[in-house]
Amino acid sequence: MVVCWLAEDKSPAVVTNLRRPHRDSEGFVRFVNLLLNDTTYLLDEALIKLAEIHSYQLRMKDQETWHAMPQNERVEAERNLATAERMATTYMHLANETVNMVRNACAYSDPSAHTVKS
Repeated sequence: MVVCWLAEDKSPAVVTNLRRPHRDSEGFVRFVNLLLNDTTYLLDEALIKLAEIHSYQLRMKDQETWHAMPQNERVEAERNLATAERMATTYMHLANETVNMVRNACAYSDPSAHTVKS
C-alpha cells in the first residue's frame, strides 16, 4: 500500500483520484474513519500486550518466587513473554502503518471537500 502513496509514476490513477475533489466525500470520510478505528483497535491490543509483558517482567524480577516455580511453568511464562513481545511489536507496527496511510490519504485531498453534512 505504501507504494501507492509514494510512487506517483507507478500508480498515477491512485494519486489522481486522491488529488481530484471527491464526489463522494462521505465515502472518503468513512474510509478515514475506518482507518482510525483500525488504529484504535491496534493500539488497544498493543497496550494489552504491554500490560502482559509488564506482568511477566514483574514475576521474573522476584527471583525467589521465580526460582521456586516449577521449571515447566517458568518455561511457559518465558514463552508467553516472548509471544507477547512479538505481538506488541506487530500491533505497534501495524498501527504506525495505518496512521501513515491516513496521513498520506489526507495529504493529497482537499479538506474543504470533505465536510459531511449533518
